[in-house]
Amino acid sequence: MPINHYIDIGPLKEEDLEEAHRICRLAFGTFLGLPNPLDFMDDRNFIAPRWRSPHVVAIAAREGNRLVGSNLATPWGSFGFFGPLTILPEYWGQGVAQRLLEATLAIFEQRGIRHTGLFTFAHSAKHVGLYQKFGYWPQYLTALMTRILEDNSGTQTKSGGAMRFLSELPTKEREQAIVACGRLTHDIEKGLDLSGEIEAALAQG
Repeated sequence: MPINHYIDIGPLKEEDLEEAHRICRLAFGTFLGLPNPLDFMDDRNFIAPRWRSPHVVAIAAREGNRLVGSNLATPWGSFGFFGPLTILPEYWGQGVAQRLLEATLAIFEQRGIRHTGLFTFAHSAKHVGLYQKFGYWPQYLTALMTRILEDNSGTQTKSGGAMRFLSELPTKEREQAIVACGRLTHDIEKGLDLSGEIEAALAQG
């Protein structure tokens, strides 16, 4: 895959968000073979909430003034992951993803990230091959599961106390809870810290 040196890599700007969201849906929908690719995830937005999260670095690929792709680099303490990395289908196979990956890995290196990862289509040799060029190798088959939570203030936790929402806690207790979450994730994986995710979710409601 040739590297496209006519592509400029820089920050994803606020005025880019709508188009970046469209490209994301179009790229996934095209790859998955939907009759109307823009039907993919038309009820949610992967880009704007991440862009508004202070700990996330959003980068864009442009040809001239035209946005052709983007990627989101998310540090979680000493761990980092990226995505969705999406490119306009008409630019596939032109090295745009490689340019975005180079910039993404440079961001992680600047942040001192020790361990990085991503999710991709395990059945796509093209996707797997791209990431292998940058040192990523398949590891885990991850089952994505959902559960609908009921707003029941009487729900009991395993410790016997009623479940409480973080957003409902007084400021000091909320800060203590976030610190406690950081200790928990650090115990699971040294350096793993999701405080930025929690604070961004609270800030964006």
